[in-house]
Amino acid sequence: MPPGSTGAEIYACTARRLVDSCSSVMLVDTDALRWFQQVADGVTVTEVSELEGVSQPGVSRALARLESEIGTPLLRRSGRTLRMTHAGSAFKRHVDALLHQLDDGLAAVDQVIDPEAGTVALAFPMSLGTWLVPGLVGSFRSVRPQVRFVLTQVPDGRADAVLASGEADWCCPRCDRRTRACGGSG
Repeated sequence: MPPGSTGAEIYACTARRLVDSCSSVMLVDTDALRWFQQVADGVTVTEVSELEGVSQPGVSRALARLESEIGTPLLRRSGRTLRMTHAGSAFKRHVDALLHQLDDGLAAVDQVIDPEAGTVALAFPMSLGTWLVPGLVGSFRSVRPQVRFVLTQVPDGRADAVLASGEADWCCPRCDRRTRACGGSG
């Protein structure tokens, strides 16, 4: 900052640098983070390239881009191996946590969408909760016992709206208990 800058100008400049550095970190490729993690754990770049099916120069370029986006060297060459710098050690702790959380999130999504053991969110009018829904869920579970249900009772006439909003995967239509006829929006 030039001499004589106001406090607001200094704050704006500092905030701009923080935003700029944060937005560049957001562009980091998860493959590059995984490769950094492996190299930091002692796997050679050649071994990473063989394990991941990527050329060795491709892994090296990805690591160089990562260092460029972070703004400091993360690895240093020591003979034929790469060792973490102090910045690399600090960064790796966060990369480990980030990738662990990402992997957990991906596993959670896989579990939800698994057709054999996922979750079905079912919305139904309150009037169907005692006579239709138990039979539907029981019949489905006899074929797919690992599937979990999230049941949501909604006021009559609101099941379609819950489905349209994405809060449910499926909705039961309005049904007449006396005739057992189903149909129409509900």
